[in-house]
Amino acid sequence: MNVVNATRIRFGEDSTTLSWGAASEIVLPVGATAIAGTLFRHDPPAPDELEQAIDAIEDALTATGLRQAGRGDLLAIEPLLLDLLGLRLAGERCTREAVEAQFQQLASLS
Repeated sequence: MNVVNATRIRFGEDSTTLSWGAASEIVLPVGATAIAGTLFRHDPPAPDELEQAIDAIEDALTATGLRQAGRGDLLAIEPLLLDLLGLRLAGERCTREAVEAQFQQLASLS
Protein backbone atom coordinates (compact mmCIF):
# COMPACT_ATOMS: atom_id res chain seq x y z
CA MET A 1 0.00 0.00 0.00
CA ASN A 2 1.50 3.32 -1.07
CA VAL A 3 1.30 5.87 1.75
CA VAL A 4 3.36 8.57 0.07
CA ASN A 5 1.48 11.86 0.21
CA ALA A 6 -1.38 10.25 2.13
CA THR A 7 -2.63 10.56 5.69
CA ARG A 8 -3.85 7.49 7.54
CA ILE A 9 -6.46 8.08 10.23
CA ARG A 10 -7.36 5.78 13.12
CA PHE A 11 -10.33 6.58 15.33
CA GLY A 12 -10.28 5.67 18.99
CA GLU A 13 -12.91 6.26 21.63
CA ASP A 14 -11.10 9.22 23.14
CA SER A 15 -8.38 9.98 20.60
CA THR A 16 -7.67 10.08 16.89
CA THR A 17 -4.28 9.19 15.41
CA LEU A 18 -3.01 10.67 12.16
CA SER A 19 0.06 9.13 10.57
CA TRP A 20 2.23 9.67 7.52
CA GLY A 21 4.55 6.97 6.30
CA ALA A 22 6.21 4.72 8.86
CA ALA A 23 7.49 7.20 11.43
CA SER A 24 5.43 10.38 11.68
CA GLU A 25 2.24 10.46 13.69
CA ILE A 26 0.26 12.68 16.01
CA VAL A 27 -2.46 11.80 18.48
CA LEU A 28 -5.37 14.21 18.87
CA PRO A 29 -7.26 14.21 22.18
CA VAL A 30 -10.61 13.90 20.39
CA GLY A 31 -12.19 10.59 19.53
CA ALA A 32 -15.30 9.29 17.84
CA THR A 33 -17.10 8.27 21.03
CA ALA A 34 -16.19 11.47 22.85
CA ILE A 35 -17.40 13.66 19.97
CA ALA A 36 -20.60 11.68 19.51
CA GLY A 37 -21.34 11.75 23.24
CA THR A 38 -20.65 15.42 23.82
CA LEU A 39 -21.50 17.18 20.55
CA PHE A 40 -24.08 15.10 18.69
CA ARG A 41 -27.63 15.38 20.01
CA HIS A 42 -29.40 14.24 16.85
CA ASP A 43 -29.16 11.21 14.56
CA PRO A 44 -28.00 12.13 12.03
CA PRO A 45 -26.15 15.07 13.59
CA ALA A 46 -27.53 18.51 12.83
CA PRO A 47 -25.40 20.80 10.63
CA ASP A 48 -24.38 22.95 13.62
CA GLU A 49 -23.32 19.80 15.49
CA LEU A 50 -21.13 18.75 12.56
CA GLU A 51 -19.60 22.24 12.54
CA GLN A 52 -18.88 21.96 16.28
CA ALA A 53 -17.19 18.60 15.72
CA ILE A 54 -15.09 20.04 12.90
CA ASP A 55 -14.15 22.99 15.13
CA ALA A 56 -13.11 20.62 17.94
CA ILE A 57 -10.88 18.66 15.57
CA GLU A 58 -9.39 21.83 14.06
CA ASP A 59 -8.66 23.16 17.58
CA ALA A 60 -6.94 19.87 18.48
CA LEU A 61 -4.87 20.02 15.28
CA THR A 62 -3.88 23.63 15.98
CA ALA A 63 -2.82 22.72 19.52
CA THR A 64 -0.30 20.19 18.16
CA GLY A 65 1.70 22.98 16.52
CA LEU A 66 1.78 20.90 13.36
CA ARG A 67 2.39 23.19 10.43
CA GLN A 68 -0.07 22.99 7.59
CA ALA A 69 1.72 21.59 4.61
CA GLY A 70 0.73 20.24 1.27
CA ARG A 71 -2.13 17.92 1.92
CA GLY A 72 -2.32 14.53 0.34
CA ASP A 73 -5.16 12.09 0.15
CA LEU A 74 -6.80 10.43 3.12
CA LEU A 75 -5.98 6.73 3.28
CA ALA A 76 -9.13 4.97 4.47
CA ILE A 77 -8.50 1.86 6.54
CA GLU A 78 -11.19 1.64 9.19
CA PRO A 79 -14.72 0.37 8.50
CA LEU A 80 -16.34 3.50 9.99
CA LEU A 81 -14.40 5.80 7.68
CA LEU A 82 -14.92 3.56 4.66
CA ASP A 83 -18.66 3.64 5.30
CA LEU A 84 -18.79 7.41 5.88
CA LEU A 85 -16.89 8.10 2.68
CA GLY A 86 -18.76 5.53 0.59
CA LEU A 87 -15.61 3.49 -0.09
CA ARG A 88 -15.50 -0.27 -0.46
CA LEU A 89 -11.92 -1.41 0.12
CA ALA A 90 -9.51 -0.79 2.98
CA GLY A 91 -6.59 1.21 1.67
CA GLU A 92 -8.65 3.21 -0.80
CA ARG A 93 -7.60 6.83 -1.05
CA CYS A 94 -9.97 9.75 -0.83
CA THR A 95 -9.14 13.31 -1.84
CA ARG A 96 -9.70 16.24 0.50
CA GLU A 97 -12.35 17.54 -1.90
CA ALA A 98 -14.23 14.23 -1.73
CA VAL A 99 -14.12 14.27 2.09
CA GLU A 100 -15.46 17.84 2.16
CA ALA A 101 -18.20 16.92 -0.32
CA GLN A 102 -19.23 13.99 1.87
CA PHE A 103 -19.45 16.25 4.94
CA GLN A 104 -21.64 18.63 2.93
CA GLN A 105 -23.87 15.73 1.92
CA LEU A 106 -24.15 14.54 5.54
CA ALA A 107 -25.01 18.06 6.67
CA SER A 108 -27.72 18.33 4.02
CA LEU A 109 -29.40 15.18 5.36
CA SER A 110 -29.81 16.72 8.80
